[in-house]
Amino acid sequence: MPSYYSWNLPSKEVAIKTLDKSAFTHRGTGIPKEVRNYFGIDSMNLGTKKEVTLVYNQSQFKARLELGNPRSYQGKPVSEESRLFWYTDLERILTKLFPIHFDLFSDSVKLQDTMRPQLRFEKLSGKPDTYYISFVEPENPFEEIKYSWKEEVLKLVREIPSSQFSLNDINIFQPVLEKKFPNNSNIKPKIRQQLQFLRDDGYIEFVDNQGTYRKLFDNPEDYSYLEEVIEQVDVQRNYRVENTWSPQKVRVGQNQFRKRVLWFFEYQCCVCQFNLESLLDAHHIHPWNKDLDNRLNPANGLSLCKIHHGAVDQNLLHIDKNHRIKVSNQVHKTKNVAVKDNLVKYHQKMISDPRDDLELML
Repeated sequence: MPSYYSWNLPSKEVAIKTLDKSAFTHRGTGIPKEVRNYFGIDSMNLGTKKEVTLVYNQSQFKARLELGNPRSYQGKPVSEESRLFWYTDLERILTKLFPIHFDLFSDSVKLQDTMRPQLRFEKLSGKPDTYYISFVEPENPFEEIKYSWKEEVLKLVREIPSSQFSLNDINIFQPVLEKKFPNNSNIKPKIRQQLQFLRDDGYIEFVDNQGTYRKLFDNPEDYSYLEEVIEQVDVQRNYRVENTWSPQKVRVGQNQFRKRVLWFFEYQCCVCQFNLESLLDAHHIHPWNKDLDNRLNPANGLSLCKIHHGAVDQNLLHIDKNHRIKVSNQVHKTKNVAVKDNLVKYHQKMISDPRDDLELML
């Protein structure tokens, strides 16, 4: 079987690409000159693009081929680049199928070929520039990845005793990270990047633009006052409370917003597909009190059951911009079967996308 870099050509009709970082983080892949003929790139003019169609599970996805102009490197001529790019809809399929690979490639973890999935192309007879595609699982499962940047930075954040910390507090651990990642000469920028990832995953939040952060997990709480209140009530054996009235703000249009959001998600929780409408909520992606212009915009909403709505509000569950579900490290520690069944098992899975290709404001 002819092999060119990470491409194989088992026949004139089939091409197989072993996926790398660019496929997961840049929605595309390079095509060596030996593989260009398979995609008809040799007939393209320099500096041009060509639309192609990729068919996966009876759904069509638009993509494009590009043939760049010749360039030079260090004064020497270099062959023009040819690349294949796809769009967000196919990217979601890829990250849904291989969430662990997405995380590892995002963290610049190098994987052996046997640990990387493959993308198989097959020409569709009678339809030029149209290809059936399928994904091939890697032969070997993940056995041991020693260091993940995000995990290591999260460990160091946990070492900081206070719930609020500064960039200087975390940069103190630079020597520790230098030992674990000796090939990286940009430790501090990498730390900031990982803090952004931890923010997206719901572990921390940014307090200001001056490099101040706050943990959203394991913060020490003093519940001693509750014990005193419970003790007093227990002694008095008086549980009666009279009705009191006070002014209350009303979310005008909230019911309309809920109905529209639930319709877009086909009246089910986007995490677990629970579909008893009376127990479904419309969660605001951008909080009600922080984004007045999108309070009633259905693209600013997620349909969630009571359990998962509560988990999101308590930062135990987070849905990132790629529609992937992230469960907090705090929840992962539990040994409770019910918590595992209702929360942990959804970690790294994708939410159900809304109908009509509604672009969510994640």
